This record gives sequence, structure tokens and C-alpha cells, in this order.
Amino acid sequence: MPGSRRGAYGSIDGLARSKCGASIGNRFERRADGRRLAIDYAAAADSFGYRGRRADDRVALRAALAEARAGDVTTVIHCPTAPDRPLLGSGAFWDLGVPEAAVDERVRRLAVKHLAERARRQRRY
Repeated sequence: MPGSRRGAYGSIDGLARSKCGASIGNRFERRADGRRLAIDYAAAADSFGYRGRRADDRVALRAALAEARAGDVTTVIHCPTAPDRPLLGSGAFWDLGVPEAAVDERVRRLAVKHLAERARRQRRY
């Protein structure tokens, strides 16, 4: 994202922080010197032989989705987002593992809460 003020969204990192109270070390949005990384995901997709498109607004997203659906090439659509904003609720449940044998009491409480939520949402077949 040349010139962009936005970096990686960090959704997995946010999920880890909410579920186990700690980062799992995958929020790659800053260089060692503190400057934001500028990642052009559309160009990265192109470099692997896929179709990369960037959508900065709803109109561009609609066009990129229409192009992807009409085509026969795997397409990556990069939609920059504001960092540190919570994910919108989707109704989906992603079971990110939690450290069930943690020493830290706060992490242990989060693990108990997570396991209870997992049991509540788990489907029985």
C-alpha cells in the first residue's frame, strides 16, 4: 500500500488478544524502527500469477467482485481497513486455541470463558 497510512488489519492478532489475552506475535504492521509497513496485497497477488485488485471504497469493491466472479482466475481483493477497529459480527465462530494450562491467572480465566463458549456453540452430529 504505497503511501497508505494503514497497515495490516491484525484480525488474527485481535482474536488472539480477545481469546487468550496476549498477542501471538503475528501483527506485522510496523518495521523495527517503528515506521508502518506499506504492503500492496494486490501487487503481491499479481506476482504469484493471480489477479490482484485494490478496493478503496464500495464502488471499487463492487467492480472488483464483479470482475472476480466473471473471471476464471483466483482473485485477491485488497480492502484497506482502519487499524484497531473491532471486527464486525458475522455470526461465525472461529475456534482459536487458547492456552488451557497457562500460569497467568487472567489467561486462565479467558481460557475457561473460551471453553464454555466453545461448548455452547459446538454442534452435535
